[in-house]
Amino acid sequence: MLADSLIFKLLTTTVVALKKQPESYHNTTNEKEVFKMSFKKKVKSAVMNKAAVRLAGMTQIDTDKARVIDYGDTGNTLTKVEVAAKMQLCTNLMLAYNKLLDQADAISNNFDIVEGQLNDMCASVLAGAEGKFGRDSNELEELGGTRKSDRKKPVRKAKPAATK
Repeated sequence: MLADSLIFKLLTTTVVALKKQPESYHNTTNEKEVFKMSFKKKVKSAVMNKAAVRLAGMTQIDTDKARVIDYGDTGNTLTKVEVAAKMQLCTNLMLAYNKLLDQADAISNNFDIVEGQLNDMCASVLAGAEGKFGRDSNELEELGGTRKSDRKKPVRKAKPAATK
């Protein structure tokens, strides 16, 4: 009976874990909202769904026959206890993997926000240097900007004369 209650608990936690939908991160600490899906999708295992059905069937058959049936071949024991233990391990690994994907998404979103802030700061540095030293200064060029005199002048093509 203890094994049956553990298997029932495992089946219910597995079904709940498989039904969870991927969550998206919303970070509203910056003025723009970040919405990004993970690069790798969260794992939903069809094998675990199939194993849950098989385990439920094994539990029912064992109850009907009033004994634990070994489904393995010679030398390999394969009972509902072994299947339930492997399902529990698989469920735990899947949940841990999906949690790591969530954490990676959160870090990626934070990185994108900070990277955007750094880009804004760099643009402000160039704008400030342009205002303090002028658009054609050496200081602007030292900061990675292009001096006005170094910019290529646009060359206009002469329009061909219209013929009638």
